[in-house]
Amino acid sequence: MSATMTLHDLEHAKTTIANNPDVPLDMLLSHPHKNWNEEAKTYIQNLMKPEVVEAIAEPIVAAVTVDPDAKFVDPLPKVPQQLKDKSNWVLWKLASANGKITKVPYKLDFKNAAASTRPEDWSDYKSVAEKIISEGGITERQGIGRVVQKEERVVGIDLDGCRDSQTGLLAQWAEDLVEMVNSYCEVTPSQTGIRIWVRGTLPEGDRVFNLDPTVGYGTKVKIEIFTDARYFTVTGQSIFHADLWKRDLTEPYELIHAIRRKHPAPKKTKASSATSSTESVSVQIEKLGRFETSKYDIFMKGTITSREPFVIDNGYGRLPYPSQSEADFAFASVLAYHHKGDREKMSADFHQSPLYRDKWDRLEESTFDKVLASVDLTESAPAPLAAVPERFITQEEIDASIDEEFPVYPLGEQSGPLWQDEMMHGIAGDIVRKAGKYCEAHPAGMYLDLLVSLGNIMGRHAHFKVGASKHFTNEFMIRVGNTSTARKGTGRDAINEPLKMIDGNWYTTRVMSGFGSGEAVVGLVADPMQQSVRDTKSSLGFKNIVKPGVEDKRLFIREGEAASIFQLANKKESRADIILRDGWDGLPLKNIVKGKTDGINNSATCMEPHLSISGDTTRDELKRRMPDGADQNGFGNRFLYTFVYRTKMCPNGGPQLDWTSEVVALHKTIQFARSVGYVPLTKAAHKMWSRMYVEIENEVGELPALPQAMCARGVAHVRRLALIFALLDMKDSVDSEHLQAAKKLWDYCMDSARFIFSGETKEQMQIINWMRLNPGARTTREITDTVFHRHQRVEWVKTQLDGLVVAGRLAVAGDQYSLKG
Repeated sequence: MSATMTLHDLEHAKTTIANNPDVPLDMLLSHPHKNWNEEAKTYIQNLMKPEVVEAIAEPIVAAVTVDPDAKFVDPLPKVPQQLKDKSNWVLWKLASANGKITKVPYKLDFKNAAASTRPEDWSDYKSVAEKIISEGGITERQGIGRVVQKEERVVGIDLDGCRDSQTGLLAQWAEDLVEMVNSYCEVTPSQTGIRIWVRGTLPEGDRVFNLDPTVGYGTKVKIEIFTDARYFTVTGQSIFHADLWKRDLTEPYELIHAIRRKHPAPKKTKASSATSSTESVSVQIEKLGRFETSKYDIFMKGTITSREPFVIDNGYGRLPYPSQSEADFAFASVLAYHHKGDREKMSADFHQSPLYRDKWDRLEESTFDKVLASVDLTESAPAPLAAVPERFITQEEIDASIDEEFPVYPLGEQSGPLWQDEMMHGIAGDIVRKAGKYCEAHPAGMYLDLLVSLGNIMGRHAHFKVGASKHFTNEFMIRVGNTSTARKGTGRDAINEPLKMIDGNWYTTRVMSGFGSGEAVVGLVADPMQQSVRDTKSSLGFKNIVKPGVEDKRLFIREGEAASIFQLANKKESRADIILRDGWDGLPLKNIVKGKTDGINNSATCMEPHLSISGDTTRDELKRRMPDGADQNGFGNRFLYTFVYRTKMCPNGGPQLDWTSEVVALHKTIQFARSVGYVPLTKAAHKMWSRMYVEIENEVGELPALPQAMCARGVAHVRRLALIFALLDMKDSVDSEHLQAAKKLWDYCMDSARFIFSGETKEQMQIINWMRLNPGARTTREITDTVFHRHQRVEWVKTQLDGLVVAGRLAVAGDQYSLKG
């Protein structure tokens, strides 16, 4: 879908179609935007086809009845209504003032500047929302903002430089403050800061708290508090799903002072060596081709190509530093990890590297002291993946397709678990094949993400039983790539198109991210709760009320950076790991907490949740952020792991896809899935499952220790996947073909887990073990014939061998491979 065709546009179009199926196209396209491109118009025309209108009309009307004013589409639905009720809203645009870029507030005409001290310059929320929509929507260069006034006692707490814009992770001090305040919180436009909105009275004292930049991200790390005559940009990018709560701010204010005492801003002197050293370690490799390399290899085998600035490269990657001193510190840090703090080995390597110079002999001891004091050697880097690089695209290939509107350049398979197209079953497989034709993402990640999404859309209805336990269609999955360039997000975006059309209300209200606590998870599916509260007007002094709940118990946690899920689960005090485990099991979710807000108990319960999770990460990040004990307490084995990589290059993307037939078919399928309850095995499937159960358990038992622990729930995953396949085929019982389809996908997930957590595939271990018994140099053909008995392609075997070379397990000379070391 085009960038100008937003999700709100889609919902407006669907609402109009549902209520006025014969509306002319020109009328539909005249509101709210006047600049929809041809791609967007084609999308709406496909949406208006009679069969699609008939399929989606009922759920759309049901969703729209929640909002009595169907013509207004709220661009910031997650912002608390308490903030929207007052007419304290302005518009803003980026502008240059005194040589700096700033966000200038504007009146509703978007021409004259507004002031945070003049209420006559402000407008109501709906007016500014409609104005920003008519001006092209909220972007990086324009948006809407809100003014705070002292008398309303709304406090804005800005935490600048507390968030990693790439991973979404917060600095620990920021997390502590967010949890203590426990009110609405959102990401600021810079993406490196967050803002907490809360109601309360702030103690007298400082309002600006500058912090040490090394405890945050960027050069400006500080906390600012505003209570009057100040306007804030509002993004609606919520990371803590809560209302605007009234709090006693005494304790949070004391915590802010404590944070400054612990992390005071350095005095303004010459740039400290500590800061430059920290920055030098964070320098990333600049790839010079498609072959992966490491910092260790670059430092040990590279060539110094520049002294000022200092640059070293090994032909595959380049590392740039402001000076050699920064490079020395970075290399010393790499050596500390590589040799687990052994100074003698670190020194020997440094003296053999291109960085060695006479000056180093005077610096070595003090540099090693600083490095070993700053690194955590208990967290060792994972073994390198036995993966191979993407191939080069030749000029001849480019010239041959230069006239094509949507050229596609296949990159070939990498070593790792073997993916085959036949692993995909039914309509889900057809959708992935169609979406993947012009998509650079790996089909395995798209396929599993689609199945998990559909399983959540189906809701808590269809199930099977194991003893007294019920298993539903909810699943957890993690898509894992070698690097951040594995196109994981691209695959997720590709399957979003049909999902939005199948159940737009689910996509906009039940797909969530950015959770800060287990409490927030429970709150989004909470049941109504009857409570007794004080009533001064009653002779009894109390009255019974019902705290509202959430009717839709589906919740799909979808994180572009899965590290935030693991970080949340690692915070024991939040009980998030228990809540997520219980969510997969379908057990009641309970968050029993002390305290009340406006007399209402803050505890929450959901007796019948339907929780699913989809996340993306890299292998290094997965191993680093996985919660403590995840391999023992069952948290890790509730996830399906799928290894992915970039499969092709699509410079121009692809054409607009028509999802009409798929939307109609899947809508019928979802309705069917919601109409059935217990789904048994057929007689043939029952016999197959008796054999398959033992087979799965035996295969898991043969895995290395860590992947074995992460795959220990394999039989349950296969049964859940088979249930989803049966429902997608509109069957009220699971047949043999559904078990077989589930087992094929599980095999890939199990092989992925082995590859991700141990660094090598089952086939690569076969090669290593055979070469140990048959030492000496061996050719690709010999290994193909002897180890795999010609059941695998020579090209595929060579890919596995090259992967073992990259991982440092094999050496290669021409086409002769031999064990290394």
